[in-house]
Amino acid sequence: MIGILELATIFALWLYMLGAISTSRNKEHLTVDLIETFLTNPRARAFYEVTRSVIVLLITLFMLSLAYHMLGWSLKRPQTTPALSLPLLWQQAPMLAASVFFVAYAVRDILRALAGLNKTQETAEG
Repeated sequence: MIGILELATIFALWLYMLGAISTSRNKEHLTVDLIETFLTNPRARAFYEVTRSVIVLLITLFMLSLAYHMLGWSLKRPQTTPALSLPLLWQQAPMLAASVFFVAYAVRDILRALAGLNKTQETAEG
């Protein structure tokens, strides 16, 4: 029975972050339907997508920086869990892993949004 809470916490953090990676991959995060409802112009909607994607990238870069520094601090001052003496890195690593995926998906979303903006511009010109 000793250490069950520690194992549950480690597994929960990994599962939470894997779920967050999945929602980021499917672009189901940070959506504001109210703004999209009012945007009827395709060009304005495409510009909104670019803006939203850039904001998400900035937030994910900040999260990546925090996770990197947290992991660096943990490597300098290693700690273990009280009952099972597992390294706390097992609890902190999912944050860094998820942050890397978040940044990658944010870059992907920016490229897609820019392609959509370019497409609406070509349609308006042609």
